[in-house]
Amino acid sequence: MAAHYICAKSAGWSKAEGVTVHSGVGFDAFTYVGHFDSDKVELTESELFPISKNMTIYAQCDEATMRVKNGHIETFGDMYLISNSRICKLKEGHRSEDR
Repeated sequence: MAAHYICAKSAGWSKAEGVTVHSGVGFDAFTYVGHFDSDKVELTESELFPISKNMTIYAQCDEATMRVKNGHIETFGDMYLISNSRICKLKEGHRSEDR
């Protein structure tokens, strides 16, 4: 239900040519990238860091999920937050501030 989703090689899209940002359903104001591989440091820095200067990205590893409940994003499993060319791993059960 994200506002945007990203296709990139760093997110497992092996046939991706560069990075593409697509409009999502838009029920919730966040940007999402699925199948994220935190071991692909160079691809993350070259592909996702430039985008993160304009939008905060929730990067979801395989077998992780997130939900939006009462205006808060809650994460389950390995999830990263990429913003302003910085990446940090979110703690299990992370809950965002009021949106």
